[in-house]
Amino acid sequence: YFLRPSGVQRGDPVLTHTFIMKTIAALLALAAASVVAATTPSWTKVGATPASTKMEFTVALPQQNLDVLDKLFWDVSTPGSASYGKFVSMDKLNSLTAPSSAHVTKVQRVLAEAGMDCSVSGSGSSIRCVGSAAAVSSLLGGAKVNHYKNAQTGAEVHRVLGDYTFPKALQGDVRFIGGLNQLPKPSRHGRTHAVKTGEGDLSVTPETIKSFYNIGSHTASKDITQSAFEFQDLTAWSQGDLTNFITNTGVKSWTVDKKIGPFNNQPQAESTLDVQ
Repeated sequence: YFLRPSGVQRGDPVLTHTFIMKTIAALLALAAASVVAATTPSWTKVGATPASTKMEFTVALPQQNLDVLDKLFWDVSTPGSASYGKFVSMDKLNSLTAPSSAHVTKVQRVLAEAGMDCSVSGSGSSIRCVGSAAAVSSLLGGAKVNHYKNAQTGAEVHRVLGDYTFPKALQGDVRFIGGLNQLPKPSRHGRTHAVKTGEGDLSVTPETIKSFYNIGSHTASKDITQSAFEFQDLTAWSQGDLTNFITNTGVKSWTVDKKIGPFNNQPQAESTLDVQ
């Protein structure tokens, strides 16, 4: 999922792979776990959520063998390593980091006793639960659950307002809970696709960039490795789109050496620009 530029050593401040991104997301969610605004732009509080309303949320569990995962990451990312470029499948990574079955069973038991209907995710590192608003409130120490509506889209959600507590029996067994206290944010990117040849404004070319930044005739060293990466199959890379770009602009042809898919061949503008 990530190619480290040659010359960068272990410990340098370089972005790592998907698991690191998940960790960052987890920490952000944990930091915001006790805060939700009564109203935010586009979202308005309708009132208290009826007790029988079904709510869904995710319980993230502590992962195992993260030290082994870290070593594996550096081994596959470091030029010269015997494992360089030998990426491991997601199934094997999930098996490596998944919590123990006893741990998962304990958390499921406590949640079931609280009235939740839960199932383990495919990765094994989280549990997806459904329960009534009344049961959720009781599980979280009597937290208030409110009904919100989006003025722009008409979407309706139910979220916990203010601080809440989690059962003491699960202390140390849960990393964070998601889907209960944050109002959904509109997507920053619409489902836009790359502009087709002959459509729109194609005036921004490599020559435009060179002129704007006064690059002149300077070219990059052959020793430099560039790594453009995207996450999930929504923002895809397309060889056909890249070939059209090379043909239409007259730049020197190049190839993408390492690809980890799948790709849907419907690239968004941002991922297209990353590769170009």
